[in-house]
Order: sequence, then structure tokens, then C-alpha cells
Amino acid sequence: MVVLTLLALLVFGPALAVSSAHAQTVVSTVQVGPSPYALVYDSAKGEVFVANSGGAVSVISDATNKVVANVSAGAAANSIVYDPAKGEVFVDSLPEAVYVISDSTNKVITTVQVGYTPYGMAYDSGKGEIFVGSDTSDTVSVISDATNKVVDTINLPAGADPHDMAYDAARGEVFVDDEGLGAVSVISDGSDAIVATVTVGSSPNGAVYDSAKGEVFVTNGVSENVSVISDATNKVVATVDLGGASNGAAYDPADGQVIVAVPGSDGVSLISDGTNKVVASVTLAPGRTPADAVYDSGKGEIFTANEADATVSVISASSSSVSTSTATSPTSTVNSTAPASNSTTASSGTPQSSTATTQTSTSSSSGSGVPELPYQFALAAVFTALLAASYLLIRRRTAPAGRSGRL
Repeated sequence: MVVLTLLALLVFGPALAVSSAHAQTVVSTVQVGPSPYALVYDSAKGEVFVANSGGAVSVISDATNKVVANVSAGAAANSIVYDPAKGEVFVDSLPEAVYVISDSTNKVITTVQVGYTPYGMAYDSGKGEIFVGSDTSDTVSVISDATNKVVDTINLPAGADPHDMAYDAARGEVFVDDEGLGAVSVISDGSDAIVATVTVGSSPNGAVYDSAKGEVFVTNGVSENVSVISDATNKVVATVDLGGASNGAAYDPADGQVIVAVPGSDGVSLISDGTNKVVASVTLAPGRTPADAVYDSGKGEIFTANEADATVSVISASSSSVSTSTATSPTSTVNSTAPASNSTTASSGTPQSSTATTQTSTSSSSGSGVPELPYQFALAAVFTALLAASYLLIRRRTAPAGRSGRL
């Protein structure tokens, strides 16, 4: 029986490995406003708010993958965050304002004046505050969500040029990408003062907090890698090569992965927070140029803001079977290796419609083709039957007289 069990595992093993593997599949493409640059997930409404640097904020329902509203929010939106305590979305816009949008009405309820050329935002759930960077003045404005007023201003080092931020709920700290300095400023939300400076790669332009590991992942656009910072020591503990210029990032707690937009390869890279290695890449259609990504925990999907062609790609984060839908746009594929570095740039399109996207994904762990599940099980059944028959025949021939030889 031990022999039979081992042989069955040998035959069934590859099939079971195939069935449990995950592949990522582009399931929809949504047309939004011009030059979408950042996006955020509203867990209460099941919606994704997209900051279009060319104009309004697009609101996408994750139930239909269609734009359900457009909100005018200044001349050019760069960053966006969601405040679940208030049910509000904060979006910065040139030249020096933050627009506060109610997710119930999808209307602007107030504006807050901040530093000139706002860039980079983070929501601090512990204090009920929004941190907003100023590219021009090298400052961070702190907004109270209770009053929608600036309650403090923090000076960054000269030449910091803040680009993105991440809030660390465990430590009560905000990590600010100082793009101009190749560093990250760590701000305590208790004192609103810089408590550490961490040197990272060239042009850090994206940041996300990994709550499971107590780490902050910082994308370095020019270095084409990701710096992993331990929040316990405020030191870089790993560097992950991407093979392409990176931008915004998101954290997927379900799979323990960090999702990084890689515009140079028109795709996203998925980094395991267990190994700090790229474990998969999703290549979008040529000319997408994704600038940011967000994880939708309600649907288990990834949304990417594709700056070049005014679209948002919707990616199934945990698809376990081959999927193909009606084609209205170029093919998208999924690979289990790091992304390629070639790219093609396209112009923006007309907003506010949703189209299906053809994709072919494999659930094979090697990423090489259609799963061989039926073949494996058929082979296993044949081998098991033959081995069982041989075993019974041998037992009958060797059984002592007067015994039936049954198992």
C-alpha cells in the first residue's frame, strides 16, 4: 500500500500543483479621463476612484467595471486617498488645493489650500489626518478630516520633491518618497517631525505599507528596483530588481504580494513579501503605460491606471483557470517571470466606456501552457488499477493453503 500511495502521489502531484497555482488575468478595460495617474479603492462603496491628471476624477463600480460618475476636481490631479472613517476621497490638484469628495454623492464638498504643486498623499487612520506633499515648497501639509483644515506643516529637506507616501499604522509613521534626494523621510504622526531618513534608490516615486511584514516597499523609478524598508529599524533589508522603470505600488494582503506598476514594460510586477522576489508579471496591451495600481479586496482584483491611453485595466488577482473573453482590444498575457523592458506608447482616448479585453492566462506553475489536469488524472487511474490488480494477483499466488488471500 505504501508503494501504491507513493506512485499515486507521483502521478497526481503535478496535477494537484497545477490546480492550486494562481494566474492573473486581465478581465476588463475601462475608458476613463485623460492621463489617469493615481487611483484608490473605496471599500464601503465597492468603487475605484481614478485621479486623471488631465482633468476630472472617474468613479468605477467594481460590480460592473463601468464608470458611474465623473467628479470635477481642479486642473490636474496627481494623488488620491480614501478616508473610510468619513466616507470621503481626498484628491490633490494643481496649483495648490485638495478636493474633498463625498463617496455618497460623488460631489466635492470642500477644498483645502495646501502647499504649491501638491504631490503625494497618505491617509493616517490613527489620527484621522491626511498628509499631503508639496513638490515646490518641500513641505508636507497635515489636514484634519474632522475640520478639513490644515493643522500643521512639516518641512522636508531642501530638494526633497515629495512624490508619494505610505502610512504605517503599526508605528504611527508616514514614509515620504523624497524623489529629488533618493531618500525616504519617516515622519512621526505624534510629533509631526522627521524621525529618520532612509537612503533608497534613484528617484523613489511609489510607496506602500505591508502590514503583515511591517515593511514599506518603495519603488525607485530610475534604479528600476524596489527598496524594502523594515519599520522596526528604518533600514533597507532587501532590494528587488524589476528590469524596468517603476511607478506606483499597492499591497495585496490576500496573497502577501506587492503590486508594482512598471510602465516601461506596459505591465505590473508581483513581488512576494515572503521572498522579496518577483513571482509573476502581467503584461497589458502595448501602449498602456501603467502609472499606478490598487488592490480591490472585495473582488480580489487589481486596477491599474494606464496613463498613455486613458484606460484602467482590471486584473483578476487569483484566477485558477484559463480564461478568454470577447476581443475588442489587443491581447494581454501573463508571465511567471520578471517583465520585459520594451514598451510602446499610445495617445489618450475618449473616456467613459468599458470594453472586454482578450487575455490568455495559464494556471501552470511554469507558465508554459494549458493545464494538463485531465491527462494526469487519466494516467493516474490507469496506473493505480494496474498496480492494484498486480498486487492482488501476487497475494493470491503466495497466500498459504486454506487462506483466501484477500486484503
